[in-house]
Amino acid sequence: QNDVEHLKDLMQKGELTADQANVQMVRNERFKLVINGLPAQVRKALNAAVKAGELGRMAKDGHKPECYFHPTFRYLAVAA
Repeated sequence: QNDVEHLKDLMQKGELTADQANVQMVRNERFKLVINGLPAQVRKALNAAVKAGELGRMAKDGHKPECYFHPTFRYLAVAA
């Protein structure tokens, strides 16, 4: 909860865009499972972060959901 409030505060100050906030939220949470889908703008921001090397991504595999994760915590994403 505090992380979300901090990111909202930074966005209001103009120090962070919504796309950067979404990427930072995944980095703070260590991983994010995508079960029901994401808005196109959020997915675009997360995929750009994957290309830049800020995040990692595991594609959907059968019944396993798609997952975005902090590169250091890949083992948590695999376990989830």
